[in-house]
Amino acid sequence: MSLIRKASVFAAVLLGFGVSTAHAQGMMKVNVPFAFVVGQNQFAAGQYEIREVDGASNVIAIEGAPPFMLLGPARETEMVDGWKRKYDTDMFTSSQNQVNAFKALKAKRILGITSGSGGPDLNKVYAKYFEDNGIGVVAMEGMGVEFKSIPDVPPATIASFIKKAFAEHGGADAVYILGSSLEALPLIAPLERELGVPVVQAIAARIWEIQKRLHVHEPIKGYGRLLETLPA
Repeated sequence: MSLIRKASVFAAVLLGFGVSTAHAQGMMKVNVPFAFVVGQNQFAAGQYEIREVDGASNVIAIEGAPPFMLLGPARETEMVDGWKRKYDTDMFTSSQNQVNAFKALKAKRILGITSGSGGPDLNKVYAKYFEDNGIGVVAMEGMGVEFKSIPDVPPATIASFIKKAFAEHGGADAVYILGSSLEALPLIAPLERELGVPVVQAIAARIWEIQKRLHVHEPIKGYGRLLETLPA
């Protein structure tokens, strides 16, 4: 388990929830209030499926934003709604979660930051996904980091890149950091103070949405306004 995944699990446990992880193409047996389903690369061929859910979860958080961004909002909604009906369980994807977070924060135009491991073309896909959901994108900037090296990027390097990109691209009323593997969770609050806009990062956004869907209201200080204010 990576440090980032540990951080996500730890934050969830602080809220009094259990966590189970499983791959979307594999068997999934859960006996906790919510579960993570971690996506694999079958999405390229449209083979993205949850094989089995035992009904013990109240909420399923489906991990892996890029697969669903590639599908687009319409196909994503169709697929997730089908799983909801099939398993009679509430669920959401990472990409839906991040859109929900921006809408809760009333953000209209965002600056996106990615590792850049997928290249400029994939960044355009990410930008289009948000635009198709009614959220403007002033830029989607990649850091040029290879996929295998993403967890090794120092937080200071991430912060410096974000601040430089924010200065170069005017008009953003929020910042988006794509992916849990970039070690950006501790950066949210200081970046918000310096830039004056909310920052949405995958782990914090996930915790916010799980609280919301489970009707829990436990603000968490030190990780930005999304978790401190818990907007509806």
